[in-house]
Amino acid sequence: MGNSTSSSITKQDRAILQLKKQRDALKQHQKKVTFAIAHDTDLAKSAVAANDPQRAKFYLKLKRQQSDMLTKVQGQLETIEGLIGTIEFKLVEKEVMDSLQQGNQVLKELNSQVSVEKVDEIMDTMNDEQIRTAEVTDALGLGGFDYDVEDELAALEREANPPTKTSVAPPTKVAMPDAPESEPQSLPQPPTHEPQSPQKQAAAPAPLPA
Repeated sequence: MGNSTSSSITKQDRAILQLKKQRDALKQHQKKVTFAIAHDTDLAKSAVAANDPQRAKFYLKLKRQQSDMLTKVQGQLETIEGLIGTIEFKLVEKEVMDSLQQGNQVLKELNSQVSVEKVDEIMDTMNDEQIRTAEVTDALGLGGFDYDVEDELAALEREANPPTKTSVAPPTKVAMPDAPESEPQSLPQPPTHEPQSPQKQAAAPAPLPA
């Protein structure tokens, strides 16, 4: 188990691990320097309160030295962290490039196996086989049965699915009126004499007075 784990670690992994260890050590040193600066500041304040300017200057000089060291430590931290980020990004970029290269190689192999020439060759072979099949069919005299088979198939389909007859509705019965119970009244008879014209009526003399 140990040998397989150690063999899987690359040089890049070791370099990144070493840089991260240096980064962690600088962070610990940064904390110590920051604490020392705060401590020297407190001692300088105490010396000023004790009216001891010489001792106050001494602690202030120590504080200045610690501040310069802190600036250097921060710069080294930024450099190491930037280097770690760059290496990790390059590793990811390399993995992407390797994947692209492998994919391109697979694509080339597939294209070589399925070329345009091979596709044309397969299509030509299929056409030749179809032509041969048609020639064999004609030679055996089986080609003339196509129309008969189609007609027989249509007849079987009509037999299996006969046309449905449309239902005719029965004639509706018309109700006749009932016969009247009372005898029918006689209609008025037309006049027998011929009606006089208006001219004859006007010519008739008026009766004489008595």
